[in-house]
Amino acid sequence: MSPSRRTSTRSFRCVLLALLVVAGVWRAVMAAALPVISRDGVVFCAYARALDAQGWAYLRTPETRQHPLFPVLILAVRRAAGGLGAPDTPMTWQRSGQIVSWTAGMAVIALTGLLTARFIRRLQLPVHEHSTVLLAMLLAAVLDQNVWLSADVMSDQVHLAFYLAAACLLLKLESASTALGVGVLAGLAFLTRPEGLMPVIGGLAVLATQRKRTAWRPLSGRAALLLLGFVVCALPYWLAVGRLSAKKDPRDWLPREGAAVVKSCTTVAVNRAPVADEDGDAPPGTALARLTTVDLRWHQVVPFALYKLLRAGRVIVVLLAVLPLVNLRRRLLGPELIGLSTCAAGHFALTLILLSHYGYLDPRHTLVIVMLLVPLAALFLGRVLHLLRQRGQTWLSALVLTACVLPLAAYAARVPNRQDRFLADAPRWLTGHDPNLSSKRLVGGSSTRRIAFYADLRWDQWFEDPHDVQSLRAQLLSGGPGYFAIEVDPADSGRKDSERGGNRELVKRLLADAEIAAHLRLVHTQAGPDGSELQLFEFLPAPADPP
Repeated sequence: MSPSRRTSTRSFRCVLLALLVVAGVWRAVMAAALPVISRDGVVFCAYARALDAQGWAYLRTPETRQHPLFPVLILAVRRAAGGLGAPDTPMTWQRSGQIVSWTAGMAVIALTGLLTARFIRRLQLPVHEHSTVLLAMLLAAVLDQNVWLSADVMSDQVHLAFYLAAACLLLKLESASTALGVGVLAGLAFLTRPEGLMPVIGGLAVLATQRKRTAWRPLSGRAALLLLGFVVCALPYWLAVGRLSAKKDPRDWLPREGAAVVKSCTTVAVNRAPVADEDGDAPPGTALARLTTVDLRWHQVVPFALYKLLRAGRVIVVLLAVLPLVNLRRRLLGPELIGLSTCAAGHFALTLILLSHYGYLDPRHTLVIVMLLVPLAALFLGRVLHLLRQRGQTWLSALVLTACVLPLAAYAARVPNRQDRFLADAPRWLTGHDPNLSSKRLVGGSSTRRIAFYADLRWDQWFEDPHDVQSLRAQLLSGGPGYFAIEVDPADSGRKDSERGGNRELVKRLLADAEIAAHLRLVHTQAGPDGSELQLFEFLPAPADPP
């Protein structure tokens, strides 16, 4: 290796290391500044705690609505922390989950660089590999979804890390060991989130393109190893839950008697069905509960999904990838790219199913597609910067890079879940107000469950139907003393298009009930976002009868 080449390699490694250090510190700061974890974060922590208490038997319960690998990793970190003397507190569980997410987030950055390098070599593109890899890693590092999900207790970064690792192998699926590796990595991704199945389909698509130049026996052997690697990972889970997925099973998409889903333009409401989590999931055999959704006509589904895709990439990443995507259009279904193309197209199809069936799609659900586009975006950006530098316009190349990266960084600098900061104050107030919290419950919905988590209260799930006063009334009158938490819209808003819509009227109807009003006392209010308000009621036991 020539001296100039060694110097270039050394500089590349130094910049790469500096990028990873800055990205790691940035994510750690966001994790520390996080006011409360997300709703699903509480679900994952509760899942891990249930595994700790009940073992694998918990997987067979109806409450198991997520795939198990992320909670298992949280539990492993929690036990390691316990071995070092960490107390068994809600914050220990939160930090354990954040450590897993942070580690996976760092792996996502590194794997994005590896995917980009393999992409360039596989297609034999005439670009500077080191600079393109650094640009891809930079885009992955500053993309806000990656930063936020690395700081929260969410499974997305763990899933994405396994997914990208499988995608790296898909670019050159020409050996038995590689096929087995894709299957295992896809299986681990599937154990984290159900869409982890897609690399297996992508791998089969790659093998299908090799049938003309590869003998049938080695080709069938690779396909068998690909499926074997996946099944070895997924089969214990399938046997435990007795279905393809406890999160989103295709059988749940079929109409069933007594489980009608009623969609409005903004909400999904089902009488007394268990509340859905942030992904719109419900326990097996039940319909969806109250969740802010959209009701789209068939021709609006694809544009809406594309809009969410643009949001996930903050427009910049997706737009940067468009021209390379067009230039490579004839190779997208070729043996080099068919695996990644199948994954991206299949994942987009899954988002369309999610949107059309559940009426719900979050930008993070399209993050896999965005990350598969990042190498293309880095190729285009790197080419533009190279041409500008060749023409002696170094200042303009720096300006272009800044214009692309700075908006992404500005979004990523915002503290995750900042709009839910008000939910962090209620648990602190409760612990100072009531020294006997451990023996009490908190009746509340999926959002206010976080109060129960941080105050270490037993959560008594309210199914968040503001029209079903009788069910809530019966729930409050049974189950013992505790608290009722509810978020209400501003008094003069009149909004019906939010998860809080109708809650203020519900509270009025509760307090108008003499029997309920005798035991329900407003003890704390907390201002929320957009003029909303958290109301915390104490439910007092009935007074003893006079002698």
